[in-house]
Amino acid sequence: MIATLLSMANAGTPLPHPRIWLDAPTITRLQAARTANSPEWQSLDNWCSANLGQNLNEGYQYLDWYNYTLSYGLAYRVSGNAAYGNEGVKYLTAMLRDRNTIGDGLGGTNAILIDAGYVTRSLGAGVAIGRDWLDGAPNLSPALITECTTRMNEWYNLIHVPATYGINEPTTNYFAGHFAMTYSAFIAFEGDPGYQAAWETKSEAMWVLARDMFNTQGDGGDSPEGWNYAPRAFRHMLGYPWALETGTTRPNHWDEIDITSEIPRAHISMLHPSREMMSDDGRWSGDYKGDPRSTTCLMMSVLSDTDATAKGLAVWYANNLEFEPGGPDRWENFLFTDSSITPIAPTAANIGGLTWKGWGHSTTRGDEWTNQEATFVDAVGWTNFAEEANFGEIKITSRQEQLLCDGQTYQLEGEYTNMPRITGTHTYAPYQEYWHAPSSLKVDSVDHVYTFFRFVNLDYAYNGVNDDDPSAAYFERDAVFLVPDHVIVLDNIRSTTVANTITEQWYLMGNPTLSGDTATLTKTNAKLFLRTVSPAVTLSEADTDASRDGTFRLDAAINTPSLVNHVLTVFEASDESQPAMTPATLLSPPGFVGVQIHNATTPQIVLFATAENPAGTSCSFSFVPDAAATRVVITGIQPSANFTVNVTDGGGGSLNVSLTSGTGITSQNDGSLTFVANSIGSSVVGWQVF
Repeated sequence: MIATLLSMANAGTPLPHPRIWLDAPTITRLQAARTANSPEWQSLDNWCSANLGQNLNEGYQYLDWYNYTLSYGLAYRVSGNAAYGNEGVKYLTAMLRDRNTIGDGLGGTNAILIDAGYVTRSLGAGVAIGRDWLDGAPNLSPALITECTTRMNEWYNLIHVPATYGINEPTTNYFAGHFAMTYSAFIAFEGDPGYQAAWETKSEAMWVLARDMFNTQGDGGDSPEGWNYAPRAFRHMLGYPWALETGTTRPNHWDEIDITSEIPRAHISMLHPSREMMSDDGRWSGDYKGDPRSTTCLMMSVLSDTDATAKGLAVWYANNLEFEPGGPDRWENFLFTDSSITPIAPTAANIGGLTWKGWGHSTTRGDEWTNQEATFVDAVGWTNFAEEANFGEIKITSRQEQLLCDGQTYQLEGEYTNMPRITGTHTYAPYQEYWHAPSSLKVDSVDHVYTFFRFVNLDYAYNGVNDDDPSAAYFERDAVFLVPDHVIVLDNIRSTTVANTITEQWYLMGNPTLSGDTATLTKTNAKLFLRTVSPAVTLSEADTDASRDGTFRLDAAINTPSLVNHVLTVFEASDESQPAMTPATLLSPPGFVGVQIHNATTPQIVLFATAENPAGTSCSFSFVPDAAATRVVITGIQPSANFTVNVTDGGGGSLNVSLTSGTGITSQNDGSLTFVANSIGSSVVGWQVF
C-alpha cells in the first residue's frame, strides 16, 4: 500500500525542465560533444550563429519554424547562450501567432487545422517541445508560457473534440502528428498554469493504439505507410516512451514493444545491394530515396530500448547510404549522434538472415551486404490499407540495376503491379479491387540457398467491392528465389469460368526484346531474362503511362483458356554480357510442376505442388543431372514434417528421386525443403541436406 501511494505521488510530480528526450546523461553526452567540437555540434552552432537576428519564414506547414525552434532550443540547453534561447523563443512565439512571416498575425487557434490537422506534428509538437527546451531563456516569460498552454488547449479541443482525420488510425502519419502534439503537451506543460490532465489521459490511450500497431502491422520494423512516411511517423510515436523515460517518473512502456531494435534491421534488409535505393513496397512510397530513414535509424541508436547490435547497425546504415539523403535536421543530427557507438556492418548472422519479413512484406538477397552486385528480390503480399490495392507481386534488382519493378512510385494500384489481369465483370476487372478480404504472405528460407514465398488467397483481390462477381475461384502464387540469380514463379489460378481469361503482366525497367516465349531486358550492368515455361503464351510489350519513368509492361497472354491454370515463369538475372538465358526444362511429376535449371556449375531443380492448399507427404521424379550435385527445392509439402530422400540410378544417366514420410530431413514451417542429389557417372552417391 505504501509503495502504491509513493508511486502515485511520483507520477504526479513533474521533473525539472528540460524533460523531453534531454535527461542528465544525454545533456552530459551533448556537452562533451560540444567540448570536442564534434561535426554535429559545429553544424548546429554555425547555423545558429549565422542566422541570429534573421526573421526566417515559416516554410512548409510550420516544419521550418519547428526546426528553428528546436535547433536554437537544443543549442541553448547545451551552451547556455541566452542569445540562442531568445532566438528560439522568437520562433516559438511565431508558431503561436503567425502563419507565413514573423509578426503577420495570421496564425493562432485555427492554424492547427491546416491539412486536416497534419501540422500537429510541427506546430503542435513544436510549441510544446520548444517551451520545454527553452525553459529559463530570458524572453520565455510566465505570460508567454500561459499563452502556450492556452493555445495548446484550443488546439487539443479542435483536434480531439470532435476527432479529426486519423486520430484513431495509428498506421497513418496524421495519427503520429496528433499523438506527438498531445504527449509533448502533457509532459512539457505539467505544472504550468493552464495544464490539462486530459492530455495525459489521451496520450496513454493513443499509446495503446500505437503499441498494438507496432506489434502487428509494424512487426519486423515495417509499416503499412512504407519507407517514406512511416519512419518519421515512427519517430513521432516512439518519442513518447522516450520522453516518459527522460522527463517523468511514470512507466515508460519500453517493455511493451520490440520495434526499436527491429527498425535498423528492417531498414538494412530493405536496402538494395547498390545502397542507392530502398525497397519500394508499394505503399505510400515516393520516388525520392532519402530522408527520413537515416534519421530514424540514428534515433534508434540512442534509445535505451535498442539492443547494442541494433545500435551499431543503425549507425552503419546512416553512414553507408550511397546517395544524398535529405537526412536529419541539424538538431536531430546532434541529438541522435553518440560517438561512443561503434558502427557494425550487417551480416546474415547479426541481421537475422539474408531474408527479412515484415507485415506482408519480405525481401531477400543472394549474398552478404558486402556484395553490392548481388541479386535482390522484393515480395509484397499484404493486407490492404487506406486507398491502395492488395498486392502479391515480385520485384528484382541485380548488379545494381532495377530490373523487374512496379509501375508506380507511390500509392500503387493493381493495374501497375506484377500481377495477372483476369477478365471479369467486377468493378475494376481485369485488375485488383481496392477493398476486399486480406491475402497473406508466408516465407521460408535457407541462407545462400533459396527463399520460398507463398501468397495465399489472392483470389480475394479479384472480387467485386462487395465480394461479388469474382474472376477467380482460387489463386495462390508460389515463388522461389534460387540463389544466386533465378526466380521461379507459379501462379496457380482456377478461373470462375473459361471466359475469365488470364494475362500475366510484368513491369520492366526498360524495353525488352521478345523471342518466342522469352523476353530479354538489357541494362548497362545487367540483363533480365523472362520465360513463360508453361502454358503456351503470346508475348507482347507496351510503353506505359505509369509514374515510374522508363517502365514497359510485358504481357504474357495464355493462348488456350482453361479453368485450371498453372502458369510457370522463370526469371534469370545475369551480367550484361551473358548471351542467352540458361536453359530450363519443364518437369511435371504427378502433383507437381517445376523446372530444371541446366547450369553447368550450379544445376538446380524447383518443384511446386499443384493441388489447392497442398500438404503432400510424397514426391517422385526423374531427371538427367548436369553435374555431380544438383540442388533440389520442393515446396507444397507437409510443414515441419520428417521425410526420407531416396536417390537411385534410373539408367541412361538419369536419377530417380523419391521423397516419402520418414526420417533424415525436416521441412520448413511453410512446407518447403532442399537437398542435393549426387551422382558420379552412373554411380549414385546419394543426397545431402542443406
